[in-house]
Amino acid sequence: MLLATATPVQLHPVEAWDLLHILSHGNDGVLGGWTHTSPWFRPSHCLAIATGDAAVPTRDVRDGWQYVRDPLPSRFEDPAFDRIRRSLDASATRWQFNPESLEKLSLAIRRVQLQNRLLPHYGDNFNPLLRCIVRRTRAYLEATINPATGAYLLPKVTVKLFGEEDQGALVLGGYLREAYQEAEAFSLLLQQRIRGAGVFKTLLLRRMGSSMEAGRRTVSRLLGEEPDTLMTRMTMMPTRKRLLKLADRHRAAAISRTSPMRK
Repeated sequence: MLLATATPVQLHPVEAWDLLHILSHGNDGVLGGWTHTSPWFRPSHCLAIATGDAAVPTRDVRDGWQYVRDPLPSRFEDPAFDRIRRSLDASATRWQFNPESLEKLSLAIRRVQLQNRLLPHYGDNFNPLLRCIVRRTRAYLEATINPATGAYLLPKVTVKLFGEEDQGALVLGGYLREAYQEAEAFSLLLQQRIRGAGVFKTLLLRRMGSSMEAGRRTVSRLLGEEPDTLMTRMTMMPTRKRLLKLADRHRAAAISRTSPMRK
């Protein structure tokens, strides 16, 4: 299976682990075998090692072996894996080994290849995110020749942007301008009640830039109401009173969502 995405991580690194978990179905070489006993199947621990907040144990080779044996990387990933796999007489399609398999390795391989060569930097060099995620940037694709075709991997597309300067920007008018003004006013009022509410301003303005209907439905979802019901009630209030009402409702909704976590 091959997953392709332009944004493997948008809000939290666990999104990248989720993609690996999808890839791991039917492929023991991603996170580990079907028993799901590998430490890499614990997302928080896997990410902590990948980001350097935690490390693979090195003092006791048996503890470090738990991270190497399931899955045991291919022999092509490092000469040490080639020696370990040869010692275990392991086929190329076998990824999971039991803890007792460590005893099949000679003392020299355990000390030189495993404890001294692999374990000290195993989390940095062989964590599942590095082994299974291929990063291909546009700059790389546009500058790299495909040996099979002799052409660039990705033809370069040059785009000339308009409206980047003030003199080239479009002037808002009518309902769209009023909607932008109310969204900005709503965001300012919301910031007085909730920390970090600036993200809603960006969200609302982008959605309204897509379409007025998209902006209206975004506000409805934030408040947990049906768009038609919200529109009927909003038209009955003056603008400032309406914005204050929305801000108060959003604050109450945010508190109710987080109250179980605080307990």
